[in-house]
Amino acid sequence: MPGPRPKPTAVKLAQGNPGRRPLNSREPDARLVTRLPAAPVELNQRAAQAWRHMGRELIHAGLLTTLSLPCLRRWCIAHDDYETARELCSKTGLVLVTKNGGGAYMNPAFNVKSMAAKLMHQCELEFGMTPASAAKVKVASPKQLDLFAELFEQDAAEPLPDDFDPDLMN
Repeated sequence: MPGPRPKPTAVKLAQGNPGRRPLNSREPDARLVTRLPAAPVELNQRAAQAWRHMGRELIHAGLLTTLSLPCLRRWCIAHDDYETARELCSKTGLVLVTKNGGGAYMNPAFNVKSMAAKLMHQCELEFGMTPASAAKVKVASPKQLDLFAELFEQDAAEPLPDDFDPDLMN
């Protein structure tokens, strides 16, 4: 898709819908994750450790939702691939030589490292984990969410007067 990525509806509303275009009324509304689920069983030890560490950080930042858990899983797998390939490159070097004295070639682990870094970067952009993408992410702090929850609970708790006429509101 050419052009910039579309902004979430919540961001457009927070900015006052500057483009005055119709808002997406069918955008999925994902619940924030407040307690990190156990790491998926297919993750090895290093990837599971990354799941716990990054999961806690994303929850603390208010960025982890139920719909973004698969992206966190992909990031953890890519992180493990990256670290494994990095360790292999540091042991064997970036350039390898064929056994029969032929030419030199680039270590295939370097390609794995590069592809894993690219996938990690894509996931980091989605989460706002890079400095440039973090500037574009707007999240409400837990204190703000509690304040709004209290406000809405108070409004819902107060019954309307018997003589309330909604036509007089216009």
